[in-house]
Amino acid sequence: MPVIELQQYYKMWYVPNNMQLLLVGDIQPNEAEKLIREYFADLPRKTLPIRDKDYYEPKLTKQIKVDRLGDAQNSNSQVNYLWRFDDSASQAQTEMGFAQHLIDQLALNSLSQRFREEKNQLPTALSSLSARKIPVGKTTSALVFSANVEKQSHRIGAKYLIEQAERLKHYLVTQTELDKQKEKILLQLENDKLNQQNFTFEDWVQTMISTLLSDKRYYSQDQIEKMTKEEIAKIGLAEVNQRIQHWLNAPDQILQYMPPLNVEIPPILPVEVQQWWLAAKQADLTVPPESAKEKMTLPPLKQAGSIVKEQRFPDQHTVRWTLSNGDIVVWLKSPLAKNKTYFVAQSQAGSNAPIIQDWKGKLAIQLIGNNAPLNWTRNQMVEWKENHHIPLVIRQSFDKLNILSTVENDKFSDLLRFYYAQQKETTIKEEFERTKTDMIHRIELQAHSDEFKRNLAWETFVYGHPINPQPIVQQVEKLTEAELMQQWQALSNVPVTYFIVNDMEESKVWSLLVQNLTPIEKGKAISSKPLKVLAGNAEEKFAMNPEPKDNVYIAWFTQDNWEAKKALMVEFASSIASEKLSQKMRDETLGIYSKRFKSRLQGETNRIQTTLTFSSNPEITEKLIEIAKQVLIDLPKSITSEEFATVKRYFYQTEESQQQSAEAWLERLIYSENHFHTPQYLTEIKPLVEIITLDEVREVAKYLYNSENQRVFITTPKK
Repeated sequence: MPVIELQQYYKMWYVPNNMQLLLVGDIQPNEAEKLIREYFADLPRKTLPIRDKDYYEPKLTKQIKVDRLGDAQNSNSQVNYLWRFDDSASQAQTEMGFAQHLIDQLALNSLSQRFREEKNQLPTALSSLSARKIPVGKTTSALVFSANVEKQSHRIGAKYLIEQAERLKHYLVTQTELDKQKEKILLQLENDKLNQQNFTFEDWVQTMISTLLSDKRYYSQDQIEKMTKEEIAKIGLAEVNQRIQHWLNAPDQILQYMPPLNVEIPPILPVEVQQWWLAAKQADLTVPPESAKEKMTLPPLKQAGSIVKEQRFPDQHTVRWTLSNGDIVVWLKSPLAKNKTYFVAQSQAGSNAPIIQDWKGKLAIQLIGNNAPLNWTRNQMVEWKENHHIPLVIRQSFDKLNILSTVENDKFSDLLRFYYAQQKETTIKEEFERTKTDMIHRIELQAHSDEFKRNLAWETFVYGHPINPQPIVQQVEKLTEAELMQQWQALSNVPVTYFIVNDMEESKVWSLLVQNLTPIEKGKAISSKPLKVLAGNAEEKFAMNPEPKDNVYIAWFTQDNWEAKKALMVEFASSIASEKLSQKMRDETLGIYSKRFKSRLQGETNRIQTTLTFSSNPEITEKLIEIAKQVLIDLPKSITSEEFATVKRYFYQTEESQQQSAEAWLERLIYSENHFHTPQYLTEIKPLVEIITLDEVREVAKYLYNSENQRVFITTPKK
């Protein structure tokens, strides 16, 4: 988009009489009104363009429209089928509108459940199937069926979506299916009620933004619970099926197809879509697969180990236990957690671990996450996790494997039992062949992806090797389930440190740990090398950007031993440097956007690592790089007492909010254990900050820039 168009848009719409202002904080209404008048009253009003129904709403007609979407940088390959319709009843901000919205939710959830059951029967050219309802105007919505497809299989995907729509017209939602969705909504009500008890100030601000500032009615959680229970009891099977049929018979229809990258496929014509509808109406459509009637259960574990060592840290309200299998548990008892438990299981099984065969390890993690324990199916597991509100996320970085969850205290036992089941009772039963096929297609596309080539070039330039090496197609084709299970067993055998923050009774926490975590057999501890930026000076360019802009990445580092106080000093210097860079490069030069700057003293590498990224006009990129260097060179002498006072004051303000956040305490607990093997950092951070001086920050600022270790990577316009 040309700059002049953005400027015109800004001048047209960014005016006082087109603004909504949300003030949240400890301020009196009369004082707020005074400030608003002071800063906004003199700004001139402007006549705005007419925004009637035609401005906000698409014109609905009887049509089947076909749109080809495309982006040379996007590797997604997808088909969407949209039915657009007037949705005034469900969008109404009234109690009747609330009831209509509840019917929508039951109908959409029923469709999603059908598609979930269908996953194992998808054509090989499709890898996913989903349904969602989206707003396309203030009172207009669309039902969207979506499928990810192979790079040239968009016709197969489109025909399949049409067949699914026709099958839904033949085989209506059953009472059993509806009852299941009603049960889920009522269970979610209880969870939402507990969640709101833990709302932070920021959560309430977001709630106000998403309701009042969006012209939506605000209901308290008690009101939502009362209205939902009353209305859901009145909603019958006929109403839900009528709603689905109303959507699927909407005459305004659009087929969207998006080939990946620059892959060419023959255009899909509206006449083809009409033929597919005719064929689907005449087809002998199969009955949808039924949901499993039996619900997943996990029997109690029969054997358990013990806790063999205990260290108490009363000043930090923390206990550190060593389990009989060698694992460590660090438990912080905090009233800030209220009725929740925050859980992280961390090991050294990162992608660079010596026991991991790079891409195989990641694939093993993905498939274990998609498979259920024991003899249960994936769908049964998904339902169990939804009904028990047990989220479990696996994240593998270069040097760590983290498994994270946050649950209500009464679900902590279920979480630990499921964690054990995932570690030791889960095998790869589903999704293996489809996952292999998806990976092969991704590898084939990567050969044509500028973005993939650019990322590979960047990783090799900065670190000397790819961070996540990719296999060749033949390696994936030969892969077996046994190989991946071997990888998962190696990963799950690595010793773990568990971090737990809650406000439960110690005896209860103790017994759950002994019952569920001590039986997990562990191997020997491992160590892996951290990810390090290469030493020396170098510069490289990669032509990729379709528009005239440069994306600049610069890294510097200086060797320095990690100390807690020094890490905070670097953080202060980094914050001041970031402001100075913004002032010089953006405000004075008007040359950059998307600037990010960060300096950090890394304990794992004993380096002060500095990175600067920004986008710019190619004509002034070199000038901006020189400006950035000069700012960092001058930094030790240019830091003022006012800037130092400001950054300290900001730290104390942030610290005040962090003190009320259970998530922040969890992060510090992990940080402290990883550096000290004690929770001492929880109580020493504020005293450390108090003794940091201006001269110390100026001294450490010398090391944010290092002319001997500087790597510059510029992504330039494609010629």
